[in-house]
Amino acid sequence: MTTAETTYKYIRILINKGMIAEAEELLEQVLAESPEHLDALLSLGVILAHRGDTTRAETCFRQIVAHTPHAQGFFHLANLLCNQGKTADAETLYRQALTLEPGFSQALNNLGSLCRNQGRLEEAAGYFRQALALDPDYLTAKVNLGIVLRLLLSFSDAAALFEEIIEAHPECAAAYFNLGNTLLSMGDAEAAVTAYRKALSCEPDNMGAFDNLLIAMAFSPTVDASQLYDEHRRFTTKFATPLKNQIKLHGNRADPNRRLKIGYVSADFRLHAVAYFIEPVLAAHGRENFEIHCYANVGTPDRITDHTMSLADQWRNIYGMSDAMVAELIREDGIDILVDLAGHTSGHRLLVFARKPAPIQVEFIGYPNTSGLDTIDYLITDEITSPEKLPQLFSEEPLRLPETRYCFSPVIATPEVSILPMQQNGSITLGCFNNVAKINQRVITLWAKILHTLRDSRLLLKNRLFDDPGCARTFQDRFTHAGIDPGRIMLRGHSSHMETLREYSLVDIALDTFPFPGGTTTCEALWMGVPVVAMSGVTFAERQAISLLANAGHREWIATSEEEYMEIVLDLAADPVRLAQVRSNLRHELQSSPLMDAPRFVALLEDAYRRMWLKWCRNQA
Repeated sequence: MTTAETTYKYIRILINKGMIAEAEELLEQVLAESPEHLDALLSLGVILAHRGDTTRAETCFRQIVAHTPHAQGFFHLANLLCNQGKTADAETLYRQALTLEPGFSQALNNLGSLCRNQGRLEEAAGYFRQALALDPDYLTAKVNLGIVLRLLLSFSDAAALFEEIIEAHPECAAAYFNLGNTLLSMGDAEAAVTAYRKALSCEPDNMGAFDNLLIAMAFSPTVDASQLYDEHRRFTTKFATPLKNQIKLHGNRADPNRRLKIGYVSADFRLHAVAYFIEPVLAAHGRENFEIHCYANVGTPDRITDHTMSLADQWRNIYGMSDAMVAELIREDGIDILVDLAGHTSGHRLLVFARKPAPIQVEFIGYPNTSGLDTIDYLITDEITSPEKLPQLFSEEPLRLPETRYCFSPVIATPEVSILPMQQNGSITLGCFNNVAKINQRVITLWAKILHTLRDSRLLLKNRLFDDPGCARTFQDRFTHAGIDPGRIMLRGHSSHMETLREYSLVDIALDTFPFPGGTTTCEALWMGVPVVAMSGVTFAERQAISLLANAGHREWIATSEEEYMEIVLDLAADPVRLAQVRSNLRHELQSSPLMDAPRFVALLEDAYRRMWLKWCRNQA
């Protein structure tokens, strides 16, 4: 046995004991003596990759596979490339690893994850099942199969699988987290809150569980505004405050009149609700006084991504980059005002904002709540959403635009407005296309009262949840218990975006949810000629729909009580001639409103940015 081999055996003992620094030092010595020691190259590459030294790790793995076909070498190189967004190369390498070692369950699992992230869900499920056939106790593959089942809209099966995992592994944070995601998709926000708290008790550093806890709490009718605000602040204490030591002095030139660099950060520069509201802003920005930078955390770009890219002066793909690297990139770009378009939603980069890479940081569209971060200076709102008289809770300073904080424009071709369905079938059809997590028992009780009063009416609900027969039955039972014949409740499942918009041709009046209303769905209903009846509230989130309706010119559809809500619906339903006129005029009214006047909106937004900048400049004097 050579000295190198003897040393390597000792290195494995060190690694198993967690003595990584000592192991790394000895690995360097082994490789100095034996540069083609494949096991040493592999171990060093794994250590470097775990530490984030991806360049040196890649060199190690490439040396291995250049020397000889090596399943572990292909596998670890694939992992590295996958994390860098080089998915085509990664997929080839996973398949090469499996050709050499068909029973390589980890490679099957990771290839399944790659397929899942590309939307190849059936294929992904197949790989996870293959991995589990080889190793029935492979916990990660079992969790991943549950995730894919949820994405395939088999919510009941997904929930059952996660509950099975929890029974066998009561400390599995991933199972609780994904059970929470499934329950939230099934509309049970309160049960989801419990699941996320369980996940955090098992794994306190699970930031995704904390993010989704905040979203579920916002949907829950039993959580008040102060509780939700306090939880946002706890997020900051846990994840953002420890990064304060990474905040550096800003070298931006404090000239109040110079051209400003605005940076927008989002994972949703793609076919997503946020695109409806950011594309018109990017297109209308005045380039004489503003230079627009986009930082795209988009894993799977699409044609909307390509179009958004054309609207930016500088486009940065930050997918796969660490938060520290992104923060440094933003500093190097000299961004003056950095704008978040995600809040706590999927793919956010709040820990970039926690490092304060820009002198002014702003929370904008994408999340109807406070970020909770001390390092985000302003939250852009409007006079209707956040009137000064209401005690809304923000960690940021609210900056109120005079009309609306929303600038709407459909990002895809849309159907023409249909005739009033009531004119065809003789009875009124109510509808709601909102997230089912917003349809709480209080909402169902009120809608049931309306249906009881409008005896020939029907209610159409659309959500991907209803593709799961068990979930659809459970949801329909909630109306049955309220005394509504199941035949009057029409449940529609997932469809393309275009088909979803076409289904508004079946709806006479849209019913909004409360206390958490619709946003994009409200705009889409109005665009398709359908009046929306909404409930006013107190908090930032509760008032987003009423700001949309007021700016669309229809304050008369805003209720301040359940009785008034019902009265508005009944008045609209009682006058089909008026409903038909509303339907024929509503799209034009929307196009003529502040909601779709992009040049005016952007002028007001740019004025707000300039005021923020002037204040910062004064503070530097």
